[in-house]
Amino acid sequence: MVEFEYQPYSKVIIHEIVKIPLETFISSRCIGRPDGGVALPMRWANGFTFDIGFMHPTDDLVNEQLKGITRWAALSYADMAEFTEIIQGDRAIKIPVIKAEAGVFNELGDWLRNEYEPSLKKR
Repeated sequence: MVEFEYQPYSKVIIHEIVKIPLETFISSRCIGRPDGGVALPMRWANGFTFDIGFMHPTDDLVNEQLKGITRWAALSYADMAEFTEIIQGDRAIKIPVIKAEAGVFNELGDWLRNEYEPSLKKR
């Protein structure tokens, strides 16, 4: 019998963070999509929608991941108070929204709201 074990990351290091207006976030999903088509889905958790730019795996990064640490090259996010399953984008393009409220993604929303954004006001 196979044993399964869930081991969430204990630390996420983000190298670049950009907050953009929700309208811009939605419009960017529609680039390169045909009119009336379906765009790549957006992730939503805890009042934000976001995209993650992952780093190319190297031996050093894989070793960190095995220790519970991961690195994201970039995080772009927008305020989106309410979850909705489909967003209508430019040119009638439909954008599915994935409710990603478990684990790291829910905690990401808390961190953005309570730690990262307040730290910007102090600068």
